[in-house]
Amino acid sequence: MKATFCDQARRFYLDEMNDHLTYRSLAAGARDPQLAQLLQQIAAMELRHASFWAGLLRQHDQPVPDSRPRRLRLWILQLLLRLVGPVWLVSALELGETSAAHTYYRVWREGVLDDVERAELQSIIVDELEHEASFRKEQKGSALTNVRDFVLGMNDGLVEILGAVTGLSAAYAGNPLLVAV
Repeated sequence: MKATFCDQARRFYLDEMNDHLTYRSLAAGARDPQLAQLLQQIAAMELRHASFWAGLLRQHDQPVPDSRPRRLRLWILQLLLRLVGPVWLVSALELGETSAAHTYYRVWREGVLDDVERAELQSIIVDELEHEASFRKEQKGSALTNVRDFVLGMNDGLVEILGAVTGLSAAYAGNPLLVAV
């Protein structure tokens, strides 16, 4: 295993542990039981992913770094969960899952790993894509998808109001004050 790959594996391990702690913390603070369960499942998957990278590091006699929770980051995410709601936060987290899947795919393609490790990494890539799909499913059931409906409804309402004003102004052409009221 190359030294640069070991550095990359160390970074992957720390990222997966950070994601595990993030999802676990968000699951604990989620008010929606369904969302909390989804976040707990993803946290467990992230821990398995971290174990894969830790195992690779140990297998190649590399130290596994300490993973300490970033308390400030977790506190900010909890605050965002309360302020903007889970849908917007989940949307932001989805970007990270997409990025991880692409990065892992590049590593898988490079051929640095043996066949067993590649198969495990392939499973991790599928997990990351499933996380993204889970987040999209969570979004679809939320108010985020209703924004389009809201805008179109407001547009229809404005058209109706303007139609009524136009009709009234024609009926009361001599007295515009009645149209305004």
